[in-house]
Amino acid sequence: MTTRPTTRHCAGFGLLEAMFTLALIGTIAALGITLFPNVLSTTKISKLQSDIASLNGAVKTYVAFNGNLNGVNDPNEVIRKMKSIASDTTKDKMIGLRGSFLDARVGIEMQSDSEANSNEPRAYWNPDNQSFYIANSGPPGIKKLTLDAEGEETVRGYEDRVAALEVASEAGWIWNFEDGEADYGMSHNAPTDLPQGLPGNEVDAPRLSYNLLPPSFSIASGNFHPADFNLSLYLTDRNRSGLATIVYRIGSAAWETYDGSAISVPFESIVYAQALPINSSNWKASSTVSETYGVDPVQLDPPVIMPSNPEFEYGGTESILVTLSNPNDSDVSRMEYTLSGNNWISYDDPFTLVIEDFPNGAEIRARTIATEEYYIDSAESDLFITTVIPPDIFGIPLASDTLFIIDVSGSMNGQYGTTTRLGTVLQELQQAVAELHPSFRFGVVTFSNDATVIPQRAGQTSLEFGLATAEAKDYVINQLTSITASGSTKYAPALATASQFDVLPEQIIFLTDGAPDDNYDSQVDQLGSLDIPINTIGLNLDDDDGAQERLENMSNRTRGRTHLINL
Repeated sequence: MTTRPTTRHCAGFGLLEAMFTLALIGTIAALGITLFPNVLSTTKISKLQSDIASLNGAVKTYVAFNGNLNGVNDPNEVIRKMKSIASDTTKDKMIGLRGSFLDARVGIEMQSDSEANSNEPRAYWNPDNQSFYIANSGPPGIKKLTLDAEGEETVRGYEDRVAALEVASEAGWIWNFEDGEADYGMSHNAPTDLPQGLPGNEVDAPRLSYNLLPPSFSIASGNFHPADFNLSLYLTDRNRSGLATIVYRIGSAAWETYDGSAISVPFESIVYAQALPINSSNWKASSTVSETYGVDPVQLDPPVIMPSNPEFEYGGTESILVTLSNPNDSDVSRMEYTLSGNNWISYDDPFTLVIEDFPNGAEIRARTIATEEYYIDSAESDLFITTVIPPDIFGIPLASDTLFIIDVSGSMNGQYGTTTRLGTVLQELQQAVAELHPSFRFGVVTFSNDATVIPQRAGQTSLEFGLATAEAKDYVINQLTSITASGSTKYAPALATASQFDVLPEQIIFLTDGAPDDNYDSQVDQLGSLDIPINTIGLNLDDDDGAQERLENMSNRTRGRTHLINL
């Protein structure tokens, strides 16, 4: 029988498994390389902390048992003195420890300049507090404590130590005693005025760094009314007095030292502040803190329009003084106004409106314009000053004391519709008289061949130019109903009557339908000299007789107006 050799198959790593295993090993190695320097650095720090704490403990013991470090600034000298022992001349008089306080093999290794420029911890000797402390920046310091194997054979050295209480050198007393206060130039108690948290105050390991607290702000961030600026901001140092200097800057400006007074903060500003150490060996600068001060834009209030009277009135309030009041701060705003939709006018002082310029009333609109940033123009305020429409005769307003001079010559009998010219005129005159304001004075004179004054009351014999009372108006209106037209047209007698009343009229309404057949120039000149305007009304005038030209001449010479009416 033939037998075949048996082949044994053994399982091994595949390609993917091998690659995965190598990657895992690489990751673990990388983590080890990354973490090892940190572990090493932490170990160095902890070792230095422990050594300095032990060294400060030895310093305290040395000083407590008559050692003297006053005026010692060199850390090597401190180490040397703590290795020494009391001299023969002083050790027998002392009580307590007389030997060395530090192993003779202990030494110190200082940093190089390049190491001092890093943030590696280093130790320094503080002669004021008589202790060692640790810092992360500064000039070259103690890098570490060393232990020299050959140091055991080094001569420790001797020093005289002065004790506050010595064994008596003569019989009779246990201790040397002398009245008075001894001055040993130093305190024999362990120092207690070390800065809070610094190594040496406690035996526990000190912290590596001491960050100052940042200052606090008297005003928190926010948006403020423009009138609040410039803000008055104060900073508060939250650290113990004497540790820090507070600095600040506004926006990108240079840093300034804060002196405790108010900081003037303008619109839209960011204020930065920081506490800087006075002694950079012990403390580190605080973090930089900031507050932001924005502005809430403010819309201005519209002006208040204040007229001296709410309405015009012919014969009454014919001019109105208008004042604008600005409810806003004048330092940030100004006012302007417009009249009846015309151009805007800058307001400086009160202005006057006259009824002649605004016979139908005046619309006043006003607004406040911002003159400083962060203020918004106001909405418009508006006011309408109305005009009390006076009575009129054929469209001529009767807004003052008026004398009506009416032509009743024969030509006024001309037909007009269902009535005559005179009938139409009298009807218009009666309505005008009925609507006269009681404060006005009035009178009526008719003329043809001569002039006739219509009385205002029964029994009137003089030329009275009286007030438009209800009784006077009714009396005149009743008499007008009985007037008829006849005769020729003479202007002079009627115009002469105007200057003979007890009170002179302020205007004359002169109504006629034709040219006169007399001369009236002197009467017109007299009325012009009395400043009484003649407003003429021509009814259906014949252009051929020159009547229109005569009326226009009469009005122009007395500063009146001419109105032509065709019935």
